[in-house]
Amino acid sequence: MSQPKKRFGKSRESLESHEKYAITDKDRQLTELAAQNLPRNRHAEAFQESLANGNGGSTSATADGAEKQAGSKNKKALRKAAKRDRTGEPQPTPMWYKVVMIGFMIVGLLWIITYYLFQGTLPIPGINVWNLVIGLVFMMTGLIMTTRWR
Repeated sequence: MSQPKKRFGKSRESLESHEKYAITDKDRQLTELAAQNLPRNRHAEAFQESLANGNGGSTSATADGAEKQAGSKNKKALRKAAKRDRTGEPQPTPMWYKVVMIGFMIVGLLWIITYYLFQGTLPIPGINVWNLVIGLVFMMTGLIMTTRWR
C-alpha cells in the first residue's frame, strides 16, 4: 500500500483525526446552557452589582454624598472579594508581619541569654526557671508565625 499524501508537512491521517474533535452545534448549546445555569464567581457578581448601581460604581459630578459613599463601599467590596478569591499566586507577606515574627524570636533569645548571664537575677527575679519558659514561649511564637510566611 502507498503512504498517505502529505499536505504542508502533515499526513492526511493527522488532518482527519482533527475532524473527530470538531465542536458541534450540540456542544455549543451545552456550553451556553452550562453558562446560564452554573453559579458565577464573586468577581462577576460584584461587577454586575456595580453596573446595576450606576456606571461601573463611579458617580457623576452632580451626585450627592450618599451616592459617592455607596460607590466607595462598592469599590471596597470589590477589593475584599478579590482578596478572598485569590486563584493565582498568594500575596506576599506584609512587612509588619515579618518584623513582628523576627522580633519575637530575637526577644526570646535575648530573654534566655539575659537569664543565663545574670544567673537568674534578671529579667524577672524570683521566678527562676520560669524565665526560660517565657523566653521559649517568645521564640516558639515567632517560629509558629513562620508557617504563614510567604
